[in-house]
Amino acid sequence: MFIILRLLFKNTYKYTTPTPLVYLSDVFSIVFTLIIYNLTSKALTPSLSAHYNWHSQDYFTFIVIGELILSAPILFFESLPRSLKMHIFDGSFTHLILSKSGPAKVLIISTLSFLPRELLSTFLLFMIAKISFNLNVSPSDFVAIIMLQLAFLPSLLALSFIMSSLILLMGRGYGSASQLGLGMTLLAGQYFPIDVLPETIKKISELLLPTTALMQIGRELISGSYVINFMHIGTILLWALFLLPLSIYVFNQTLEYKLKKGSHFTFYI
Repeated sequence: MFIILRLLFKNTYKYTTPTPLVYLSDVFSIVFTLIIYNLTSKALTPSLSAHYNWHSQDYFTFIVIGELILSAPILFFESLPRSLKMHIFDGSFTHLILSKSGPAKVLIISTLSFLPRELLSTFLLFMIAKISFNLNVSPSDFVAIIMLQLAFLPSLLALSFIMSSLILLMGRGYGSASQLGLGMTLLAGQYFPIDVLPETIKKISELLLPTTALMQIGRELISGSYVINFMHIGTILLWALFLLPLSIYVFNQTLEYKLKKGSHFTFYI
C-alpha cells in the first residue's frame, strides 16, 4: 500500500505540477484575485455594511476568510472525479478494478494525494493576504481553519463519491462537479452572508451541505462568537458516519452495474 501511495503522490505531482513555474502562476493568480477582492470591497462596503452582518469584519476580510475556509475543501471535493477521469483517460482504471484493494480504496488514496497541493495554495493565499493586504487573521486562526477542514474531509469525500457515481454511470459530467462546487460556495456564504438567502434554502443548505456547516463554524471561530450548533454537528455526523459508507456502496454498485452491462469505461467532458 505504501508503494501505491508513493506512486500516486508522484503521479499527482506530475499531473498538477508539470513545471515549477506553476507555483509562480499560483502566486500571480492569488495576488490578482486579492486585488479584485480589495477593489470590490472598497466599492461595496459603504453601501452594504449597514444592511448585512459581516461577522464584525470589512467585506475584504469576510470574502478572503471565506476563500481560506472553502478553497481547499472544494478542490478536494473535485479531486475524486478528477482522479476517476485521470485513471479512465490513461487506461489504468481497468487495473484498479482488478486490484485486490478495489477502485474505491485506490481512488480515496489518489484523492488524498491532491490534498498537499491544495493546502499549499491555501497557505500561499493566507501569507500573501497577511503580508500584502494586512489580513486580520492570526496564524493560530489559520491553523484552526486547517484543522477544521481536515475534520470535514470524510463529509466531502461522501459528496465526491456520489458525484463520481453519476459521472461513472453517464460517462460524462466532470464539468458538473465544478459547477456543484461553485453552487456549494454560494450557498455556504463565501461571497455574501447567507442572510440574503430565503430562510427555507438557508435551513436546507445548513442541514444537507457540509460546506455550509464548515463555513459557519469557521467564521464564528475566527470572530470569537462560536456557539455549539447541534444542526452543524448533526450534518457532520450524518455525512461522515452514514453517507460516506453509503456513497462508497453506491459507487461500487454503479461500477458492478457497468461491468455486468458490458459497458466500456469512457469519459467525456
